Amino acid sequence: MSWNETIGMLEDLAKVAPVATATIALVAAVIAYLAMRVQRDIARKRASIDFFLKTEMDDKIIEMYKKFEETTPRIPAILSSPTFGPSSPEHHDLRKFLNICELIVACTRFR
Repeated sequence: MSWNETIGMLEDLAKVAPVATATIALVAAVIAYLAMRVQRDIARKRASIDFFLKTEMDDKIIEMYKKFEETTPRIPAILSSPTFGPSSPEHHDLRKFLNICELIVACTRFR
């Protein structure tokens, strides 16, 4: 390739440089916009979880977790028991902790 051909090719590239620069800037702006939206969604989810955990997490939740852990291995026997129902203490213990778990999951899935 001769020197003149190289200069001619560079001149042709220089003609499209503003278009390429604008295209790159547009792509960067789109990426930045999408990153801001993702960060916003994450911040909303984190704020929701923080709010619910701060209002619900205290000594009671630790006690609920301990009762849940104690009750979990006995679930097959509890379910086959004729006294198991909404009024049984095991049902109440399991339900309270699972409700909080459900609340956390619901907060992380909204849009």
